[in-house]
Amino acid sequence: MWNIVYLINYVLTFFYLDKMLSIDFFTIFSIYIKGMNINMNKTKVIIIDDGINLTSISKYVKKVDTYEVKEKKVIKYNSEETLITHGSKCAAIFTSYAKQFELISLKVMDNKAKTNINYLIIALEWCLNNDIKLISLSIGSSFFLDYDKLKPIVDKLIKKGVIIVAANNNNNKLTYPAAISGVIGVRCDNSNKLKCKEYSYNKDDMFGIEVTAASFSEEFKDLNIKNHNSYITPYIAALVCNYIGEGIDKLEEIHKELQKGSKKDYIYTFSIQKPMKILDDFKNDIYISNEFSICNKYSDIEPLNISVTGSVDDIINNEFVIQLVEIFRKEGFNAIVITDCKLYNEIYCFTLDNNKNNCETNENFVGKYKLIQEVTNPDIVFLIFNNYNITSSFNIQIDCFLKINKETNYKIQLQTTESKVNYKLEDVKELYNKILKEYS
Repeated sequence: MWNIVYLINYVLTFFYLDKMLSIDFFTIFSIYIKGMNINMNKTKVIIIDDGINLTSISKYVKKVDTYEVKEKKVIKYNSEETLITHGSKCAAIFTSYAKQFELISLKVMDNKAKTNINYLIIALEWCLNNDIKLISLSIGSSFFLDYDKLKPIVDKLIKKGVIIVAANNNNNKLTYPAAISGVIGVRCDNSNKLKCKEYSYNKDDMFGIEVTAASFSEEFKDLNIKNHNSYITPYIAALVCNYIGEGIDKLEEIHKELQKGSKKDYIYTFSIQKPMKILDDFKNDIYISNEFSICNKYSDIEPLNISVTGSVDDIINNEFVIQLVEIFRKEGFNAIVITDCKLYNEIYCFTLDNNKNNCETNENFVGKYKLIQEVTNPDIVFLIFNNYNITSSFNIQIDCFLKINKETNYKIQLQTTESKVNYKLEDVKELYNKILKEYS
């Protein structure tokens, strides 16, 4: 409506301008169209966090539309608080480096900076229905069951062309949605090798975190920015916003641009911290925060190691392993697969280097194996190795063996210290119960 009013205004003033300045109508009209294009080309950006209090960061942010998730609905939200929230800091960083944007804040956290995973899903669904182009997400979950909850809406957003930039867990645990395929995962450089505003891009990161960027702890002194992944995310989102403004708005194109600006010869050094407090009732609503609570069912004990043997083709052609893994996960056990050959394209399947020449020492290989365990915090690990004998080469304790052989019509054999039992595909739940009984 206002665009029509502006156009009428241009037409009414045309005669005066034409007489006084000798400017023709088409020149005036082109100026109007250019102004409209500038406004229309603004990228619609949302920061999903604990809210943005404009009065506290007016030095950095001039305008923001604010909403919140309340009682399972997204409603308009106006805050007169002066507290510099986590979201406010993220907004200050974003606006300091981004161009041509329309900023929106969607509050999903309470005053203690915690939220329910379902509130995050409601927020993402709102983004899908309100033409958001870019999401800056400095929160996430490290609870493995939340992956299945988040992936459907994330996939819908990606399919629509929405770009999601999300922070990894500050403890370097596997994080959702940052680790989900199609999301640009971000972490902070913990070695201080990168200078402010420098970043390194790695499209082959094992845990789905493509971008590692320098800390902003020395910048924005008035905001007390810490060396956290969440404060790197809005900076990378700002770079992406600028790419979009230049017409580079497809995910694949954005990845190429990020790769162009990447600092070369940088290797990220993992620093794994212990999980935070474990929640007792894992089946209840899991709360997430910008501190990334983690809670797997048995994360305080050593995982159960199950070795799967057989040819790669036999294992790929047999659905037994993947079904067994998914049963364990649905029952609340964080089951993962570690392999030295590309088998499954799943979030819980991790492929180690299958070229022995690229594995300098056994310690290096075992180091990667242990790193995966540290990052994923599993209850059960299915080990599928085609090029290595993991028990003799790497001294990894195996609790039981599963053997797949096409000569037995792809029955799977459970080998324990006491017995060998064959199971058919339809008996996968029975096999699950047997393993659970033997080793719980």
